[in-house]
Amino acid sequence: MSDTVSESAGQPAKPLASYSLVHKVHFNPPRQHLLYISGTTARLPDGQIPPYGHHFSVTVAPDLAAAAQTEIILSKIASAIHNSSDGAAGLEAIVEMTIFVTDLNKHYGAVNEVYNKVVGKLFEDKELPLPARTCVQVSGMPPDARTLVEIKGVAVISHVLQYYSSKWRLH
Repeated sequence: MSDTVSESAGQPAKPLASYSLVHKVHFNPPRQHLLYISGTTARLPDGQIPPYGHHFSVTVAPDLAAAAQTEIILSKIASAIHNSSDGAAGLEAIVEMTIFVTDLNKHYGAVNEVYNKVVGKLFEDKELPLPARTCVQVSGMPPDARTLVEIKGVAVISHVLQYYSSKWRLH
């Protein structure tokens, strides 16, 4: 059995095509879920794409723009997982991520810096194995050149619940 979640906290932007932001697959026993998180960008509901707003500007340094977008995207993914798991999990449930960037030479370092600060630190603090990850360059992403980074992922909710259950039994 599966269902889809079309919105998460923080009012995500409406998809530009026909797809779910998150697709939840239920397993037996209950409370075990696999979440497929669609490619997520920093686009806001009003169409603005941070840090550019409504129009592309060459005055924003590409590495700063990519870092800002990565931080927003990871926050949106964490909210989507939290909402799809009824508050049982967040970003720590991620087991795989694919990162798309428009220019590896300009954006890879900035994306990695934010990723390590957010994901690396979270997983290290919780003593969890890091998720699998791929980063690839693409020629462009919708809606236009303001979008520099997109991230999709897979999360396993039972993994997080089992982790916390084992921690609670130890204390």
